[in-house]
Amino acid sequence: KQDICTGLVEDMSLSIRCMMAYGSKLPGLSNLTFGELTSLVKKNLFSICTLATHKLFINNQLYYYLPNKIHYKKELMSEILGNEMTLLIFDFIHLFNQLHLSKREFSLLISMIMSNQGKLNINI
Repeated sequence: KQDICTGLVEDMSLSIRCMMAYGSKLPGLSNLTFGELTSLVKKNLFSICTLATHKLFINNQLYYYLPNKIHYKKELMSEILGNEMTLLIFDFIHLFNQLHLSKREFSLLISMIMSNQGKLNINI
């Protein structure tokens, strides 16, 4: 379990750096201070990371490899997040994938989530 947590921490660190770079180039967000952008990324980290990997959820399984080469699959996710949360994520991603968003639509959604300071209620 320690190796999984280490891999997740390393992966989150990389994800945060990518989101900071992406956010700093978005119109409107590029004018924010580093602290303001950091705050937005922290608030939306889980949502963005989950959606960013939506194509890796295939046939009720997750095909995601952590930087330390561990296959972070559904069973490991359930160990870390609990079974109920894992099932909610898989159900949500299943519905989300049925939208078949274009790259442009997906980018707009990620930008909307990233720029949101509060709760974003999207009903699918």
